[in-house]
Amino acid sequence: MNTATPETMESPLHLVARFSTSSSTAEVVSAMANMAKLMLQEAANVNAQDADGWYVINLDIFREKITS
Repeated sequence: MNTATPETMESPLHLVARFSTSSSTAEVVSAMANMAKLMLQEAANVNAQDADGWYVINLDIFREKITS
């Protein structure tokens, strides 16, 4: 769960945070939200940084700002 991609050092939680809801169905958005919830329940590392120094919360906030 807390492994990261080799090059970008993104955790599964980073990948979910980068997910764009704007072009997805409600079912897909719901599934992604459930995945994030499960990852957090299973102790996904919310403090992990990717190769650019971004935390999961940074990605989610940034994505919301650029899509709204």
